[in-house]
Amino acid sequence: SVGAATDIGQVREGNEDSYLIVEPLYAVADGMGGHRGGEVASSLALETVQGMFERREGSLAEQVEEANRAVFDRSKSDRKVSGMGTTLTAAQIDGNRVHLVHVGDSRAYLLRGGELRRITEDHTLVHRMVMEGEISEEEAETHPQRSILTRALGVDRNIQVDEGDLEVTPGDRLLLCTDGLTGMVPEGQIREILVETVDPQEAADKLVGGA
Repeated sequence: SVGAATDIGQVREGNEDSYLIVEPLYAVADGMGGHRGGEVASSLALETVQGMFERREGSLAEQVEEANRAVFDRSKSDRKVSGMGTTLTAAQIDGNRVHLVHVGDSRAYLLRGGELRRITEDHTLVHRMVMEGEISEEEAETHPQRSILTRALGVDRNIQVDEGDLEVTPGDRLLLCTDGLTGMVPEGQIREILVETVDPQEAADKLVGGA
């Protein structure tokens, strides 16, 4: 059972986030590179993944690598969207196994038994600083450079994709989201909303409302 929501928010002129639901594949993407560029990058990346998935071409990681090439080539050939890029986090469900792929600072979380666990690693300058002990996790949440990505689709012709498998059990919930949520709503509050709200669509709407 699945719910999805996206919103332009209070500040931007355009919504650069896109999402994909073609069961059993789910994905979010958060574009960057100016109003038009960001929208083009996120939607083009997910259209590429969806097309390959529906034609049964390649693995999920290979679909994301092709999406990277599509965004990169378009960025090079169309001056209006030069320099665009996008994050991409996707989950493909196969029985009790979830295959995850991830590039950028959108996130996947697992809620199990009331505990919320982040299962992707942000590809950001600030996360690298945390890993190297320069700043704390708490400082990272409000750091002025927290949105600077170290990895995104469309920036180079080749991309390194994080991927892994997760065993799930009945009652587990997965959350895929962009930093439009996590930059605004603390993880504790995200957990509370998910625990208190059983219906996935209602939960998605409440999370967006909170952001």
